[in-house]
Amino acid sequence: MTKLISKLVSAKTSDPKGDSSAKAKIDTAPQLSVEDIWDTLADRDLYRLSIEIDSGLRLSARLDAEDLGLDPHVVDELAGGYRKAFSEAFTKARNQLSGLQKKFNKKFTIYVKPFRFIDGSIINDAVDFAQEIKNEAASLRQGLVDTYTDQLETFLVELEQKLNETIPGKKKQIEKALIYYAGEFPSIDDFSGSLQVIIDGPVQLTSLKNKLKADADLQAELAKKKRLTAKQKKEAQEIQERIKTSQLMLNGIAQAVQQSRVACLDEGWELLADLIDRFGASPDGKLTTKDQSAINSTFSRLELLEKHNPEISKHLAEARKLHEVMQGTPTPEQTKDAYDKFSAFLAKQSKSASGEGAEKLQKSLQFANDYKALVSRLEKLIETPDAETLAELEAGQLANIETTLTRRVTNLKRLTKKAQESAKYANEQAAAQGGVDPVAGF
Repeated sequence: MTKLISKLVSAKTSDPKGDSSAKAKIDTAPQLSVEDIWDTLADRDLYRLSIEIDSGLRLSARLDAEDLGLDPHVVDELAGGYRKAFSEAFTKARNQLSGLQKKFNKKFTIYVKPFRFIDGSIINDAVDFAQEIKNEAASLRQGLVDTYTDQLETFLVELEQKLNETIPGKKKQIEKALIYYAGEFPSIDDFSGSLQVIIDGPVQLTSLKNKLKADADLQAELAKKKRLTAKQKKEAQEIQERIKTSQLMLNGIAQAVQQSRVACLDEGWELLADLIDRFGASPDGKLTTKDQSAINSTFSRLELLEKHNPEISKHLAEARKLHEVMQGTPTPEQTKDAYDKFSAFLAKQSKSASGEGAEKLQKSLQFANDYKALVSRLEKLIETPDAETLAELEAGQLANIETTLTRRVTNLKRLTKKAQESAKYANEQAAAQGGVDPVAGF
């Protein structure tokens, strides 16, 4: 490490804002305002609870050549700038918390914009998990504080290496760049205040009904009085405003809860389509460890959706019957019989269903039927050879299904590339601006 880097690290860590003894700040959930007092359907034991991860600082800096007064040819070499992550440890910690946030959402919540709902039967587990995420964030922040000097040194050394590759021999320009970006590097206080876990809730929807009712009763009592004092008039006006606000919020919540039933059912159809595809890909009834893990995850999510829409119960029960068969040592005939029964059940149940999930299920069922028909014809041709019929099959249905599969793979690759580009863009935006991470919906 050069003398300049040693001086920059020493100056940065000795700055009052970079006190190495700083401890990670404790994040607290924001208090709900009066406007948050709303209620929903009386027969639903629901809570509102959501988690957001506030990064709190930029993840990287861009080496802007013009701002550093570099020569034009150097600007061309840098091709518009070189983005350098401040700290891999910080990026890793942020991604770890984002992963826990997604796990929380998938395990406990259903999402109907802009609310996340949790069933009362699992609220305690959800609150405990949320607290575990907060504790993990505190531990990660303290780790960033404890390794601050190493992170800063690594950042400057790697940046110096890049500059030496880009503008070899330009000592003064390299020193100018290092000084500039040492100042851009977050302070130790920035790290200790980063990665805040913001927990909004839990708020029990049914308990808020009593609050709204109390206001309505008090309003009715005041209305009976022939004359009101100035204080009572002011109180009546405040109550009226609270009731008005609560009713507006109640309408939004009630609509969201109603929509949640539909959303849960549609997500259920989509998950069942995944089961059809996965079970169908194992005609011998043998599930791999990867299959089993994915299936267990799907069942866990279906069980959560079932809490919000009991209609899913019968679908889940039939799926379990097929799963039970395939978990044993079934014969091919037993596997086929169980799979066919499950497919027929879903086809009947989803016949009049609408939505993206239902559409996906119907396509999966159709594909499964086409595949089954082809397998049956090929098995017959094995027993009773017929070159002409086989040639027709190869040129027709077999070619079509192969094309379909090829197109599906191509489409998946295309969508995967787009998803990667979107993720890259989102990370760049977060790196440039900092702030709250997007919440994943399930």
